[in-house]
Amino acid sequence: MSADGKVQTVRSLMLAAILICMTPITCRIASGKAAPVDPCSVLPATELNAVLGQQFGPPSQNPLPPAVANGVTGNQCIYHALAGSPRTVTLIIYFDGSDADAESNLAQLAKFFHPTKTLTGIADAAYLDANNAVHARAGRARYYINVTTTAGAPPSEPEKNLRELTAYVAAQVK
Repeated sequence: MSADGKVQTVRSLMLAAILICMTPITCRIASGKAAPVDPCSVLPATELNAVLGQQFGPPSQNPLPPAVANGVTGNQCIYHALAGSPRTVTLIIYFDGSDADAESNLAQLAKFFHPTKTLTGIADAAYLDANNAVHARAGRARYYINVTTTAGAPPSEPEKNLRELTAYVAAQVK
């Protein structure tokens, strides 16, 4: 085999090795659902209207810093009920790099939010905190939903409403 042939073979082997090493990364990125351009779109006001039985306006949106070290930025979506009602709904959502990152970050944050009850069957993981807000993970999305009045009181059926809203968001982000 000539020197040029050996160089060509070595280059081909190196390229093959690089491609093989990158395949898991490429496959993981390709298999995850892309984060929506508008993160608040995963919980439209029409869904709040249906679940909570009153009309809500479109959300105001605010960017949030990472909630964990080396984390991703998130979004806060605040929905206000119409017709003078003091009820608000807050959705905070982060799209981590992978399902494993989201799972690890949710577990890390649970130390600060003191889960009072695990909610099963509505997302990959979900729990209620002491303020009757839900913290959940579906795929690589971590999110928080809180339904309150301006006085801070939860709605009359907080767990039922939160289960429905959590399941809806989980279906949108998976």
